[in-house]
Amino acid sequence: MSDLRFSDAVRRVIQLKRTPSGAITGEVVYERERGGKKGSKMLKPVTRLVRRAAEAQEASASTYLARHERSSAKRKDGWLSDLPVNVVKSARAGQKALKLQRLFLG
Repeated sequence: MSDLRFSDAVRRVIQLKRTPSGAITGEVVYERERGGKKGSKMLKPVTRLVRRAAEAQEASASTYLARHERSSAKRKDGWLSDLPVNVVKSARAGQKALKLQRLFLG
């Protein structure tokens, strides 16, 4: 049934089958793929800004975690003595990611 074409109004086709015990179950034969992103046009710039900020924060957090692990592996309580440097460098990585996104996605 996958070669049949349905109207855009059809979301899903379910075929009902009876199991050997007598119960009726539904099997999805066709399900329409969701098309496009949903969201209002007026909120598109806000959505883009929030996404950029989240991706920059993700870059900052992943950089900090890597530096934290490296500091911990070097010496006992090394993460504590390296904390200020690690925080500053990871924040810089987040800022850099945000600036690069502005250039390419702007």
